[in-house]
Amino acid sequence: MKSTREKILTSLVSQPRSTINELAEAVGINAISVRHHLNSLEADGLVATDEERHGVGRPRLVYFLTEKGL
Repeated sequence: MKSTREKILTSLVSQPRSTINELAEAVGINAISVRHHLNSLEADGLVATDEERHGVGRPRLVYFLTEKGL
């Protein structure tokens, strides 16, 4: 059985540039738990973030795999 972090990485392979909410839905856990896993994956150099503007308001963060993550 895959770990949650492996599921997040697999989800990012099939759907690059995902938001926390998209990843939470894909993996089947809440957004706060996904955020904790993403922080660990980012510290390990497997995942990176980018800001994406979508009109008025705060830009949203999207997550994608780094070369090490691929």
